Amino acid sequence: MKTTNNIFVLIFLIMTVTACHHKKDETPAPITPVPPCWEKFVGNYTVHDTANNVIYAMNIAHKDTMQSSGSKLDSLIITNYGNKFNFRVSFLCQSNANLLDFGTGFPAYDHNNKRWAFWVNSDDTTTTKIENELKNDTIILYFNIDNIAFYYPDGVPYYSANLKHIAVKQH
Repeated sequence: MKTTNNIFVLIFLIMTVTACHHKKDETPAPITPVPPCWEKFVGNYTVHDTANNVIYAMNIAHKDTMQSSGSKLDSLIITNYGNKFNFRVSFLCQSNANLLDFGTGFPAYDHNNKRWAFWVNSDDTTTTKIENELKNDTIILYFNIDNIAFYYPDGVPYYSANLKHIAVKQH
C-alpha cells in the first residue's frame, strides 16, 4: 500500500510540476516590411556601351504624385536616360517587379529641346539576357530613338537608332 501511495504521490507531483510549468513567453520576430517595388531602381548609375566604355551617368529617383482623384501614384524621375532625356514616368509594379518598362509622351524632348520619337523596346529575343530588367544592380537599357518626323523643322541631321546601354548601379 505504501508503494501504491508513493506512486500516486509521484504521479501527483509530476502532474503538478507539469501543470505549473509555464513556457517562457517568446517574443515573435519583428515583421520586416516589404520594400516598395520601385525602391530597388533608385540610385546613381554609370552607363556603358556594349563595348564596356563609360558613356554617361544616369540617376533614378522616386517621387509620390497625388492624382486629382486623391490617390497616390509612384513616379520615377529618370535623369539623363540615353544621355539625352529626362523623364518623369508613372511606375506600376508588374508581374516582373524588376522590369523597368515605361512609355513617354510623343514627342520626347532631349536636353537641347529637340524632338524625338522614343520608346523602350521589349526584350531582345536574339540574346539570352533580359533587357530592361534590373539584375544584380545592372540594367541593359534597350530603347529606340528616331527623329524622322522632326529633323527638318528642328534643323538637325536625321538620326534613328535601336540602342543598348548597360547601366550599373553605384553604391
